[in-house]
Amino acid sequence: MISEKEALQTLLDRSLPTEAVEVPLLEALHRRCARRILATVPLPGFDNSMMDGYAVRAAETLPDHAPLRVIGEQPAGEDLGLRLEIGSAIRIFTGAPLPLGTEAVIMQEDVERSDSPPTIRCLEPVEMGENLRRCGSDLCVGQTLVQPGQKLNAGLIGLLASQGLTHISVHAAPRVAV
Repeated sequence: MISEKEALQTLLDRSLPTEAVEVPLLEALHRRCARRILATVPLPGFDNSMMDGYAVRAAETLPDHAPLRVIGEQPAGEDLGLRLEIGSAIRIFTGAPLPLGTEAVIMQEDVERSDSPPTIRCLEPVEMGENLRRCGSDLCVGQTLVQPGQKLNAGLIGLLASQGLTHISVHAAPRVAV
């Protein structure tokens, strides 16, 4: 008589891999991927702000710097094509595209705003690149998303959907008979 562990190993050793079949992505949950899948879309897809605040040049946030003129507002969504001028700031919201010339985003909590004329005084300096999310910083084109044989869970299916995939190649479910 053999142990349960030995019996399982014998079955696995004699099992042949199933053929690959194409299924809708939403039907792939808990299936095994049949091929390696690479990212074709960078995430995020453009440089954007990590938080609500002001797009600035880092050196202009030092404590001894003059207040910065607020010259515009960039909401999340459509890129308005704004350009950050020397001595200025642009109001920006989380996920919004970065205006040209932005070196950092200072949090709205770290400024003192005056409305007439609209200016901000920076209470805390920021460093170059602070509070920015660069294009492809979460996921770059060519990065491996799924390996062959990997079990597909809800998170991976969401990731694959973010790449525009609607179908995926998975191993056919095995047929078992006793």
